[in-house]
Formats: sequence, structure tokens, C-alpha cells
Amino acid sequence: MKWDIRVETNGQQPYSSVDDLTSYEQNMPPYAYCLPRYAKMEGTYSNVPDVLEQGQNGYISTALSGQDGDFGVPPVITVTFDRLKTSNGVSMVFNRISGDYASRLKIAWYKDTELVQEQEFAPDGVEYFCRAKVPLFNQLVITFLETNRPYRYLWLSVLKNQRMTDAGGLKIVYDDIALGAADDHTAATDDKDYYVDLQDLKVGVEFPDYALCLPRYAKMDGGYSNAPDTLDDMGYVSDSISDAEGRFTAPPALTFVFGQNHSSVGITLTFNDYSGDYCSEVNIKWYR
Repeated sequence: MKWDIRVETNGQQPYSSVDDLTSYEQNMPPYAYCLPRYAKMEGTYSNVPDVLEQGQNGYISTALSGQDGDFGVPPVITVTFDRLKTSNGVSMVFNRISGDYASRLKIAWYKDTELVQEQEFAPDGVEYFCRAKVPLFNQLVITFLETNRPYRYLWLSVLKNQRMTDAGGLKIVYDDIALGAADDHTAATDDKDYYVDLQDLKVGVEFPDYALCLPRYAKMDGGYSNAPDTLDDMGYVSDSISDAEGRFTAPPALTFVFGQNHSSVGITLTFNDYSGDYCSEVNIKWYR
């Protein structure tokens, strides 16, 4: 199990495990289940051993689909993240050995208890990508409604959320009483890295998982990747680096100028929601 993910289910076989389902593809055991038209007599399948070891068998539901492939009580997998995520969709791999898969499923994305988006999908093979562009969320609930063949368990060997590529480092929302305040402003700064486009600050996105060369920044747990040659859609990243006490010698400053006068109830700042880094002290000045 990845350190920032919790995976739960409403029922699985004793030898089934969802712990590593989101990390890498599991080895689906080639057991000859006593199910109609499941195991061919050609040597691919083996008899079930007396003792089944738990772990790396993927997810196998306790529920069995009916004559039409529908589940009476659908298997449900809930994935909870400890930080907000974005998504272009969810990729799944079912039972490669037998060719069984979920032919109908529903995914609901939540931000805490708030439903962000819900969508049904109809997979057509053992490997399927549920394409959906979803803004910030921290939980997804997958309900498997139907199998492609009758009288089947739900087998799942991998489950991965594909993050958005247009990730940003800092989002600023101007919480204005009047409408349109966020749309008519310009942003400027003398302290930014070469790849920064300040227009990205208008978009609510997730900071990329790049392993920046900074002390104690990137954990060696597979959660960070090398930065590509070209950096796009990064949000705001300062050129200045804070010192050993977290202070800037010359503090980065962002200046926003609006095309007309506005009133305000405050400003929302969203920092690096991937690494957990943020500005612990900030000064804001409003000018008329």
C-alpha cells in the first residue's frame, strides 16, 4: 500500500488483498474455480491448493454475479487519499487469465463528503481506462455493477488514478463579493523561475510529483518522478529559495492589478498540495 492511500472494500475473499492494488499489477492466481465455463482443460489452470497465501493475488470479491451478470450486492472499492488529487481518469486491469471483467461500473469522486463528479462506464475488455477529467478530490468510490459473463466474481489486478498533466504549484483565488473579479486582473512578479506562467494561478490544479533537488523534499518511495526536459503548466514557483530557518532574504512578491474596483472577503492561497510545502508567513496589501 502506498503511504498516502487507503483502500477499502465491502467484501473480498480471505486470500484477496487490496493493499498493493494501486501500486503495481498483481499476479492473478490461475486457479480452476468451480464456475460455469470458467477453466479450460488445457493446462492453463491449476487446482486450488489446500492453503491459500494472502497477498499479491489482487482483489477477488465475495459477491458472485447472477445469470445476467448483475450483482445482487455490488462489490465496492473505496480509495481514500490523504491529500487532494486531480484526475484524467482511472485505469483498471481485471482477470487477464480468464478474460473476465466488469462490463458496467460506476465511479464517484468526493472531496471529503461533497460529491465532485459521478459517471458510469462500460468496459469492453480486461484492460480499460475510465476517462474522466475530475478537479480536486480526495476519495473515489467504485461500484462494480455487472460482469461480462454470468456467475463470476469480480477480479481486479490493478487500479490506478491518472493525474492531470496540467499541474500547478500555487493557486490564488480572489474571494470577491462582486462577480468577475477573478477574470479581469493581471499578475506580475520579479521573482519566478523561467518556466512559470502566472496565468496558471487562475486554475485549480495539482502540483506535479517532480523530484526537485531540495533538502528532504522527495521521498524515495516511488511517489516522485524525474522532471521532464520541458516544464509546462507549473503554476507559480519562485526563483528564490528560503534559508535554513525557512526565511527569504528577498521575499518573493506577486502583484495583482484589477481593471476595475472590487470589494473583498479575503484571498485563498493553495500551495504545494503534493509535498505539503507552504508559506508559513505572508503579508498582503490592498491598494485603491
